Amino acid sequence: MMTNNTLDESIFSEDPGNPNWTKPKSWGVWELPINPLGKKFRIGNNPIRGKELVNEFGSAKFIALFNNREAAEEHAAKLNF
Repeated sequence: MMTNNTLDESIFSEDPGNPNWTKPKSWGVWELPINPLGKKFRIGNNPIRGKELVNEFGSAKFIALFNNREAAEEHAAKLNF
């Protein structure tokens, strides 16, 4: 799911100081597995938050990438309606 304000992952590279982060810093939106309350979307620093969500929930589908936290939060809020 790509929208006009999501970014292409190819513009980011691995941060040489920490392979769990990107350079420049990026925020992702992930979809968690369906639960009794419906779909839940979470945000966090890409890619480390995605790895944490997979460890916590067993899976997490990458949805979108942003270069600022506020845009990621707004996108996730719209998806969580």
